[in-house]
Amino acid sequence: MSLELRTRLSIPLGFGTYRAGTDRPEHAQALGLALARGVALIDTSTNYLGGDAERLVGKALSELRAGGRNAPFVVTKAGYVQGENHALAEKAEAEGRPFPGMVKVQRGLWHCVSPEWIEDQLTRSLQRLGAARVDALLLHNPEYFLKAGGSAEEYYARMGRAFLHLEREIERGRIGCYGVSSNTFGAALDDRERTSLPLVLEQAGRVGKGFRVIQFPLNLVEPGTALEVGEEGLTVLGLAKREGLLALANRPLNGVAQDRLLRLVDFRKFDERVTEASLLQLIRERVTVARDVEDDVPPHPDAPIQRMAWARALEEGFYQVGDLLQWREILAWKIGPALSHFQERLSAHADPELREWYCRYQEVTLPMLDAVTGLMEFRAGAVSRRIAETLDELEPALRSSATLSQKSVRMLRSLEGVDAALVGMRRPEYVTDLLDGDLSPLPPGRSEAILRELRARWA
Repeated sequence: MSLELRTRLSIPLGFGTYRAGTDRPEHAQALGLALARGVALIDTSTNYLGGDAERLVGKALSELRAGGRNAPFVVTKAGYVQGENHALAEKAEAEGRPFPGMVKVQRGLWHCVSPEWIEDQLTRSLQRLGAARVDALLLHNPEYFLKAGGSAEEYYARMGRAFLHLEREIERGRIGCYGVSSNTFGAALDDRERTSLPLVLEQAGRVGKGFRVIQFPLNLVEPGTALEVGEEGLTVLGLAKREGLLALANRPLNGVAQDRLLRLVDFRKFDERVTEASLLQLIRERVTVARDVEDDVPPHPDAPIQRMAWARALEEGFYQVGDLLQWREILAWKIGPALSHFQERLSAHADPELREWYCRYQEVTLPMLDAVTGLMEFRAGAVSRRIAETLDELEPALRSSATLSQKSVRMLRSLEGVDAALVGMRRPEYVTDLLDGDLSPLPPGRSEAILRELRARWA
């Protein structure tokens, strides 16, 4: 199976569907463009947007079949118990038929890799994908069992039971192969949450030959799978190559360091006269204006000012939120829904004074939020430029890759043992940025040497 896919990977990229769904036309456009231009691998999961990412992939597969075109290699994953799946698990538990092996990590987030859960999730995945078979199914971050305090011995025993079931799913024709996606494959040897690839392979070897794929984070700031030497004197990538496994790198453009996310992409350029101090001053000015409007809200039971106090929140330090992605998440999941909810309630309201107030509030709030976004982009852009300059300094050949995202992916595809980088190309311009850029491999060993130098500089 791994050889089959490698022969199709003329482009060393996979389309990652985290946060991609059917409600955004540009997501379908980006996926269609990537497939049309030769991307032959799609990575998805049961928990991506509550399964909607799989529906997006299913629509694309249906269009390919209708056009008589070859289907890509599709990887999906199971293990997370969130959203609708969490409600499903809670209902089963309440009815006295709980799924065995359920790990209750925290409120609203459980995890499970029991055969019963995998069978249920695979059935639902195939329905969403509109397919009778998926090329590969991976256990999705099984290390949550360790995070919840479980023992290493039971951790690998659970994987062994899951692998035995997945061998049976191969026999049933519902999957082509299986594997593990773990965020801790590249962790240090003394990390208790580390997933040991040798021990995983030991469990897989006891039940069959269907274990063919591993997936892991790998980027400029998280190089563990390429650099950390494991029990057998090999890195994860080295061992994967020796065993003939497909090695898929996820999060190539999202590095996590000290619990902060670092986006390895370019950001919009600002006028050279713009400084962080000037952006902070602009935020203060706009917060002051919006706060005055908030304080002037009409006394009315249908004016939930507690949800319309974003200037107050920013005044108390909200604008110092650490990174751009976190701010965008706040906009998407907190501020945006609150504004929309209030506007919906207002549309059916006859009070002209309240309507007039909300119009004023929007006029001052949206520029305030834009100013905060500008500050976050300015900070992120300064960091990304420094990283790009460092890469060009360490390896002049990388200068032919015009963007930091191109340089980052080029670095990964040059690592010995990496078969594909899974990139969240949710917009057509993200697809063209990579496919039109220079992703040619660097000389053997150069990427490893650069990653070691970066690790030493950033230690």
